[in-house]
Amino acid sequence: MRAKRILVDRSAFAVLNAEDEWGMRLADRPHTTYAFDDSVPADWRACDLVEGDESLAFEVYHPGGAFEAASPVIGQYNTANALAAMAAVYHLGIAIKDIREGPAAFPSVPKYREQILNRYGGIE
Repeated sequence: MRAKRILVDRSAFAVLNAEDEWGMRLADRPHTTYAFDDSVPADWRACDLVEGDESLAFEVYHPGGAFEAASPVIGQYNTANALAAMAAVYHLGIAIKDIREGPAAFPSVPKYREQILNRYGGIE
């Protein structure tokens, strides 16, 4: 928590995970929030996550409305990272039309989360 406090105190603006009880203790500084949990109030929210084998899609709700987003990088934690990045660049003045295209343009890391069959035919 102390390291986060130092980082936030050195920044003019913070992007905070509204689902993180400890992180929200830093909300005394200028900030925006993001979350997945519909029951947690947040400025930015990802909902209706649909994850395929090699991509995911989700709905983004933000202070100005909503849009659909897609990404070749799968996993809920990667969606949270994308949501935090979108909130940050929105604060910096990037247009929503450009933010919407950002996650889809992010290249997936080769062999990331690759499924490998072991000698018994199982997936490792």
